[in-house]
Amino acid sequence: MGLLATRPRAHVSYDIVRGVEEGLCESLGWQRVKPSVRPRQYFAKAMAAGSMPRLFRSKRSLFMVAMGAYRIADYAADWRAATGKKAVWLFDAWPSSYRYIQDVTKRYGIDLLFVTAKQSAERLNRAIDGVDVEWCPEPLVEMGFKSPPFEDRKVGVLQFGRRYDAWHRAVLRSSTPIGARYVYEEAVGHLVFPTQTDFVLGLADSKISVCFPCDVTNAERAGDVSTMTQR
Repeated sequence: MGLLATRPRAHVSYDIVRGVEEGLCESLGWQRVKPSVRPRQYFAKAMAAGSMPRLFRSKRSLFMVAMGAYRIADYAADWRAATGKKAVWLFDAWPSSYRYIQDVTKRYGIDLLFVTAKQSAERLNRAIDGVDVEWCPEPLVEMGFKSPPFEDRKVGVLQFGRRYDAWHRAVLRSSTPIGARYVYEEAVGHLVFPTQTDFVLGLADSKISVCFPCDVTNAERAGDVSTMTQR
């Protein structure tokens, strides 16, 4: 089994995906597979059906960690060239993307799909013929960092990821009077911690950290599917 390595992205979520990829390769002895060049990906993605020409085909099996279903199609050439088993561990499998997930898994011949939301796994398993869909929640990972004593931490309350505005406004009204420093996403899309190192150090320096599930903060995207990232 080869692990189809995702391309680098300037986002803390990529650091998380890269960490999962490296852990899988180390524990299972898999080899990282370098993706095909972009022109070949675009060509394969544009094809309505069929596999890659025999010249590019390989008997290898592939596994990919995908942060969003749209990432699967970004590696169209590799999926179409591989003739072995194909598996994806998919984060963010929301109801709004079910139809796309059904289409993309069939188009590229995905045999096994892991998703992090239990409700999504149950529904997609019923909806997609020929694809085994399993629930695989996000793991807890030992990151090996140390934190200062509770009383010495500089951040009183930390909210990161999707901001829950109702809760956010309530904390803004109460944090200043009690003297607690409140750190949060100041604008939509603005990362509280731009790198994984900043993320680890920021968590270690916080007394209280909160993170709300997507069905609370972005119900139009998540619908009635609730899942919590292990942060």
